[in-house]
Amino acid sequence: MVCGQEDNLEIREIKALLTDRETMILASLYSDVEKMLKNLKKALKEGNIDEAKNEAKRIIARKKMAKIAKEIASAMPKGVKGRTGRVVSAYLIYRRDGRLIISRKADIADAQGLGYVDPDVIAAVLRAVQEFISYCLSAGEEVNEISYGNYHILAEFGRYTVLVCIIEGKKDIRPAMRAALESIEKKLGNRLQQWDGDLSIATEIEPIISSFITQYR
Repeated sequence: MVCGQEDNLEIREIKALLTDRETMILASLYSDVEKMLKNLKKALKEGNIDEAKNEAKRIIARKKMAKIAKEIASAMPKGVKGRTGRVVSAYLIYRRDGRLIISRKADIADAQGLGYVDPDVIAAVLRAVQEFISYCLSAGEEVNEISYGNYHILAEFGRYTVLVCIIEGKKDIRPAMRAALESIEKKLGNRLQQWDGDLSIATEIEPIISSFITQYR
């Protein structure tokens, strides 16, 4: 009896996604969420509860990632909006456990006359980026882009590392991201395979990341 009640509660929660306002907004922005909702509705209609649960989990993961994107966008220094295709910052993350290997940001403060950027802001963005990667890797598929307002967070997955970029405006920088990631893993693949956390490796990666960012300042 209790188990039945729990099942009914879970089904009601899954059905609620079909009319949830945040989910509807996401569906209007992302075609994959719209497709998930259609699959969810079909699964419920056919009584395929397991499939409905899987689609519901994917939608909830998308909602969480959208929240992360909002957190990243709100943490960006004020005054940098309005540019198109500018790489704000780049992060190379160790794929196995989410540790940061190196991060580089464009000279936002100098370019906009903003001066000092609060380290707490930088730390908040990094935490959100790492959470984004965590959700990407646990989603069962590599969801590699989330957006909020004028900001887009893109991820390219290598064998050992993930390159994450925050950009302003919409621009196809993926070929350059892939090229940078391939260059890093080709050069340092043996060390990255069993990386022990030694950050001296960053000195060899930095020129590749900096060269990539320079293309999109």
